[in-house]
Amino acid sequence: MPEIPEFFALNEITKPREKRVYHNNSGCPAGKGIRVKERRAGTCGYGICEDCRERNEQESSGSSGQPRLGTRVPKRRLTLPHFG
Repeated sequence: MPEIPEFFALNEITKPREKRVYHNNSGCPAGKGIRVKERRAGTCGYGICEDCRERNEQESSGSSGQPRLGTRVPKRRLTLPHFG
C-alpha cells in the first residue's frame, strides 16, 4: 500500500523514548489501529515504525511481484512451437 503523510499516536509519549514510532504506510496494521482522533501529524522526532519501513522498502523495490500503479507492463508474445 502507498506511503501516506506521517503521523504518530498520542499515546507514544507513554512509551520509552527509543520505542516511540511514527507511521507513514496505509498497509501498516499498527497504524490502521490508531483512531483518527488519536493521531497527530508529523514524526515528532520518533523513529519510523518497523512495519511501515519494511512495507515502504518492498514497495519501492517492487519485490511484491505486482507492478506499481502507473507502471507500464510490456505485452508478452505467445510463442508456439514450430512443427514443420
